[in-house]
Amino acid sequence: MDPGPHVFRFETDGQPVVEKQLVIVEGVKNRLERVQIGTPKSLVAAPPTAPPGPRVAQSNGRRSLGLVIGGSGLGLLAAGGVAGLVATLEWNAAKNACGTKFPTSCTNTNSANGDASATLAASTVADVALGLGAVGLVTGAVLVLTAPTPGPAGSGSARWFVVPQVGVGTGGLMFRGSF
Repeated sequence: MDPGPHVFRFETDGQPVVEKQLVIVEGVKNRLERVQIGTPKSLVAAPPTAPPGPRVAQSNGRRSLGLVIGGSGLGLLAAGGVAGLVATLEWNAAKNACGTKFPTSCTNTNSANGDASATLAASTVADVALGLGAVGLVTGAVLVLTAPTPGPAGSGSARWFVVPQVGVGTGGLMFRGSF
């Protein structure tokens, strides 16, 4: 269908014809339009009730869990960064203990061995903490972005979806949302 204004005609037995003009925009897909044919049947009025009290915020378990996991991921990333800095400082201390002939010869092996051992421990802690922190941060973000949003039905609140994308030699996540 060509972009631009178009008139659509809707007919059904026993009801008047409804015509609706819509503007078609190039590239827009899956657009929903509401068309009412005829008049809706009257509804029986419900008896009056007391006005609703103040609205209480509802807890969202997935969103809360995502915030906790994401915050833990940030903490682990910070700890990994600090451990990496410590590993770098210990490695520099080991090089300084050996003198100018590093790495072929070392003048102070006891000090250098202690610094090298501390370097290995700190770098292992940094690697593990950075890896777990990245996983925690991504997991927390996915949980927060995919958590249902509170609010009455039809309130127009934003919704997000994360869809895995897998192909030959490639993979990833696609984020989709509606507002």
